[in-house]
Amino acid sequence: MNTGSGRAGFFQITAPTNTSNALYSETDGAGAAVYAKKIISTGGAALRVEAAANTATALDIVKGGIRVEGAGVNTSTAVFTHLTTAASVLSSGVSIIDNPMCNGKANAMLLVTPDVSGPPTGRTPSWSTTTRRRTTGGR
Repeated sequence: MNTGSGRAGFFQITAPTNTSNALYSETDGAGAAVYAKKIISTGGAALRVEAAANTATALDIVKGGIRVEGAGVNTSTAVFTHLTTAASVLSSGVSIIDNPMCNGKANAMLLVTPDVSGPPTGRTPSWSTTTRRRTTGGR
């Protein structure tokens, strides 16, 4: 444990031809093999990944999906479901995404996947870049 400033640990391979991982973690227990937690809400992220170049892969998921704990309809999590209802759709057919993860954040990045499992409406989902993100959808 490092109770001062600076890094608590540093791993580096200085042989460019070495293809081994600099850090490898494995468990057969119920807990995560690697867990990162930031205990204050200011400053940088709990986990940051940087590739050697902009065109290089920064995150490579070999198996498994991505899950955001607590995600659901209009939750303030990194992944949330925007559910359009009769009350949320304007007369023009536009539904406003009103969520603290993107409200007033001009640089917020939304990855929108239309859910077409409901009845067809004839609308084509789209979105525009305004202070509050908007989506036109049929569901």
